Amino acid sequence: MPSEAAPPVEPHELRPQRKLRLWQLAPIVVLGALGSLMFAFPLAFEPGGGSGAVVSMLGLLICGCAAGWGVMAARRVGQTWPGLPARGSGQRTDWRVVVLYAVVVGTVVALAIWRVARLR
Repeated sequence: MPSEAAPPVEPHELRPQRKLRLWQLAPIVVLGALGSLMFAFPLAFEPGGGSGAVVSMLGLLICGCAAGWGVMAARRVGQTWPGLPARGSGQRTDWRVVVLYAVVVGTVVALAIWRVARLR
């Protein structure tokens, strides 16, 4: 049967696509939204029961956990923070970028804790 022409073989990518899937994003987004609401409502309405600071800190903790999970999921699929080299590239990380990220995160955390402390 050499006279019959076989269909051409199409090349396919064997590696999985490097993107976040819905099952990875859904719990991160839900926990982030829940933590944000828990953090924001006591700050906005300041209930008189005195438990507003506790609920706010718990919301801040949940937000932090969701952010950490998001960073780890993104790292697992190969994404990096802007300004940082790709994993396994052999390039050194610029210390100024790391210091900038640390200052931004530290400032946001300090402002959030300061605001929660003012509830009392």
